[in-house]
Amino acid sequence: MAGDGPADERPGAALATVTAEYATLIIGLLMAKRVLTLRGVSLAMLKNARRGDLRRLLALNRDIMLRSLLLQLCFGALTVFGARLGSDIVAVNAVLMTMLTFTAYALDGFAYAVEAHSGRLRRARR
Repeated sequence: MAGDGPADERPGAALATVTAEYATLIIGLLMAKRVLTLRGVSLAMLKNARRGDLRRLLALNRDIMLRSLLLQLCFGALTVFGARLGSDIVAVNAVLMTMLTFTAYALDGFAYAVEAHSGRLRRARR
């Protein structure tokens, strides 16, 4: 049946996809519940979490979040503009993007280390 036509012409493909997505959602929620239970975090604790802490966390990570957002926009633009120039350009861009992604992950490692140290220093000042 594979290759017979578009997915619209194969009844059951959409149902299988939706079933798989919901099964993944349910399994993910059950796994998250198990981890939270093992760590002693209850739903009441999550509801009572202070919103100010989240605001401070976002303020501390603002620069990293902005850098990550701009990096994703650059990746998307590279793909779109390369696709307009032909398949050879898309292939070369795929190789370049792989190297760029590797470099970005290496820089993210340093960024996360700085983030952890700055959080620890900020906590120590209190």
